[in-house]
Amino acid sequence: MKPNREVIKKIIRTVMTVEKPHIRIGKRGIHDKLVLHIRNILQSRGIIKIRILKNIAENKEDVIRISNELKEKLGDFAKIGEIRGRSVVIYAPSILRRKLNKENDFQKIIRT
Repeated sequence: MKPNREVIKKIIRTVMTVEKPHIRIGKRGIHDKLVLHIRNILQSRGIIKIRILKNIAENKEDVIRISNELKEKLGDFAKIGEIRGRSVVIYAPSILRRKLNKENDFQKIIRT
């Protein structure tokens, strides 16, 4: 199975609706240890759900700003998949494609 955009979009939607957040960003904001932790999770899973708490983001613009700041700190390694409310899905395209090439069922990718 060759991964295409539709499969990746389906994985992003599934993670957004089904999974609990792996990381919560609160009043400490984005710091080096957090970025390192997110990078490690992305390297192992390929996709991560992050929840931005109210005490750091009061509105949608703050959530978008924080998401973009996190993406900048992660570099070209990661992309923002979807922002819904205060939840953000970030994925590493190269790792996700590699996992998709290995596994035939995308449900296995989400559970690992």
